[in-house]
Amino acid sequence: MPIGSPRPRLTPELIGLTALSLLTHFWNLFSPAAVVFDEAYYVKFAGAYFTHAFYFDVHPPLGNLAYAAFARLLHVSGEQLLRADPIPALRLLPATLGTLTVPLIYLLLRQLGASRRVALLGGVALGSGTVRLRRGATEAVGAATERGGRL
Repeated sequence: MPIGSPRPRLTPELIGLTALSLLTHFWNLFSPAAVVFDEAYYVKFAGAYFTHAFYFDVHPPLGNLAYAAFARLLHVSGEQLLRADPIPALRLLPATLGTLTVPLIYLLLRQLGASRRVALLGGVALGSGTVRLRRGATEAVGAATERGGRL
């Protein structure tokens, strides 16, 4: 595909990558029913936006604002966000955005002039990292739950 071509075509690789990305991001999305990874921080900071409570975060506020906007769409109150209770429905936002990054990498590589095989390799590399992270997080939560403790 020459650089500057108007639109990449819908290829079997792109469809397959998108399907695999959907599968890996949404498979068992709502389990475990506990706070996983950065949910503790992002959800707490999003709750601070609703309650106008002061918080300090060294990162830019885009992720926190995205969580706050998504919580508002789901009618989740600020008090509910500030508690340590898990809200698994909020996992839909990062799962959706993560799903879209895999085909986006494929399309970006194709627009930069990479062959279909190289673009496929880039999408698979990004998708396989997601699978490893997800499996590791689930195993860590399972081990902490077996011990009767929290993360």
